[in-house]
Amino acid sequence: MRAVFSLQIPTFELSNPENSKEATESFPIDQEVVSLLNTFGWTLDLNAIESKDIIAIIGEREESAPATGGAVAACRPRSEDITESQRHFVSITKPIFQEMPEVAAAEKGRAIYVGYISSEQTLFIVTRMVPGELTFRLLHKELDRLQKATVLLVRKLVGSALRGRTLVIADPIVKIYERRNNHVIIEGRIVTRPLQEVVQDRLIDAIVFAFALGVAIVSFPPFWKNAMTDNTLFGMLERFNTALITTALILVVQLLVAWVQVKRRRLIRWQ
Repeated sequence: MRAVFSLQIPTFELSNPENSKEATESFPIDQEVVSLLNTFGWTLDLNAIESKDIIAIIGEREESAPATGGAVAACRPRSEDITESQRHFVSITKPIFQEMPEVAAAEKGRAIYVGYISSEQTLFIVTRMVPGELTFRLLHKELDRLQKATVLLVRKLVGSALRGRTLVIADPIVKIYERRNNHVIIEGRIVTRPLQEVVQDRLIDAIVFAFALGVAIVSFPPFWKNAMTDNTLFGMLERFNTALITTALILVVQLLVAWVQVKRRRLIRWQ
């Protein structure tokens, strides 16, 4: 099985040497993207593995984890002069793409990175078909480990930046495909706005909190102290206001706890 999602690459200003007052927007080059991915610590040492090792990782039998270490320049060829390292990279990615019938032939030549999440024994590959977007594909035969690896990768990417510009999830939908098939068996949604997520999940609590807080403000006893001459009625108002404030405090604490849980744990909601 494989999980697929996309990420937007931000642009940065590139000064025009001919006119210092003008600046153009430019996307980071592949090697800058690769350097960022290397900081995650999931870089495969492509010089230490062969195609058969990749096949073993995505195959039916369990294999020991491949060696990891320094990255090679895993960028697509840009000229007719293809180096031995680039040939090896193409050879390494070939069995990976055989698991992905939905990938167009043109995109197979646009792979820029191969990584391995050791904790979940999950392989992933990154392609860059257009300058402003990256596509991530993760492979594992077990759904549970694939989902966990996807969460780990998304968590690393969210908040990361290139040249000071934050990366953005292009499409919050994560699709998990059946192995060697283009049939989607499950979808997940990346939670990019935890507060909005909490309000949608606990809409009744949010409405009751807003109502209780609003009425508590309107019925705040000092506002009515001079207008009310009946002490009994004023005492009832004080107790009513206290109950409203207590209700609002309990609900806001519950909403805050739910927000923390969503922000820390429920990065992807699987459907």
